[in-house]
Formats: sequence, structure tokens, C-alpha cells
Amino acid sequence: MIRRLVCSLLLLAAPAFAQDRHKAPMAPSVSFSDSPIWQRVPGTTVSTLGPEQRKEFDLFGLYNDFYMYADGYWYKAKLVNGPWDAIDNPPTEFHMVPASYWVHYPKGWDQSRAMVNAGADTTWSPPAKFESVPNWRLVPGSSRVYWISGSKNPGYDLFRSTSKYYTYQAGNWYVATKVNGPYKRVAPAKVPTSFKSVNEKYWVSYPAEWKK
Repeated sequence: MIRRLVCSLLLLAAPAFAQDRHKAPMAPSVSFSDSPIWQRVPGTTVSTLGPEQRKEFDLFGLYNDFYMYADGYWYKAKLVNGPWDAIDNPPTEFHMVPASYWVHYPKGWDQSRAMVNAGADTTWSPPAKFESVPNWRLVPGSSRVYWISGSKNPGYDLFRSTSKYYTYQAGNWYVATKVNGPYKRVAPAKVPTSFKSVNEKYWVSYPAEWKK
């Protein structure tokens, strides 16, 4: 009896994420009286419709695809009017979209990440410029990720990978082609996965979402 009660409570407490795509109904039809006008959600690579063109469900654009969130199910299409295919989970970029841009914000999602993103700067500048070329060294145990060790370390997270420079500031990633910038914010999905091979001890602020 107690075991059943505990299981029931856990089920009630569990976050409601997207449902099984195999059980998804047919996606709602999409049509517009005028050409849809897409606007970029600040600080993201996701586009959404203006308030006057929004539907009773959520529609987004990401790169060359369209995504729909309706009645707890996710759908994806190459054209905004379909055909739509049900998917299990959307790209991680959608977690960066604040609730104010949704018709129905997904239940169980943590809004704190999107709130931080909404208030973050789209650019970042180093507190002090490097007067000479830094001595980059391979981070021990990493997959071709380099850092500045010793006394020349700038005191913040700065790495080099694939001829680009990446810095992690207040929960946001920024990238540049030169060590002194300019740095532009980049979506986490666009950050090389090789950074996950960098041991936590080489970070100033290790990404919380990477902790096990």
C-alpha cells in the first residue's frame, strides 16, 4: 500500500514533457490570410510569429525547419503549412525561448534558463585585451581544446577550438574569430561538444547542465 502511494506521488510530481510521438494525433492545419512574418526571439536562433499572426498553438522557425507545439505534442515540417511529422523532443534551442513568446509554455520546463538568456547581452568584450599572442596549451585529457595556463590565464573561462575562441560568461556562450573579439553570443547547441571533455577543474564556472 505504501509503495503504491509513493509511486503515485512520484508520478504526480514528475514533470510533464512532450508525449510519445507514436500516439500523437494529426497536427492542426496551418494557413495564413497574409504571408507569415517571422521575428527572431532575442538572444536565440529561434523565430516566432508576431502577436497578430499567432495561432491557438505554438509555431516556431529554426534554421530551415518549422516546429509546432500543440496539445503537448511536438511536430516538425519543412514548410510552414506542412506536412507535419510528430517528433519526440524539439532541439535544445527552444529551452532558451522565454514563456512570453509562447501560447502554451511546455509543462515541466524550467523557465530560469530562458529568463537568464532573455536578459543576457548578445555581445561580450574581454575586460582587458591581450597585448601579445597568448601561449595556448592543450587542456590535459581534452579533445583538442586549448587554454591559457599559469599566470597569463585571464581569470575567466576562455578556450580555443577549431580556430575559434569561446568564452562562457554567466551561463551564456560567446564565440569570436579573434582572441580580443568581438564576441557574439552563440546557442549551446553550436558549441563544440569537445568542451565537455574538459575536466571541471580547468573551469572558472563549469556549466551547471553538464554536471552529473
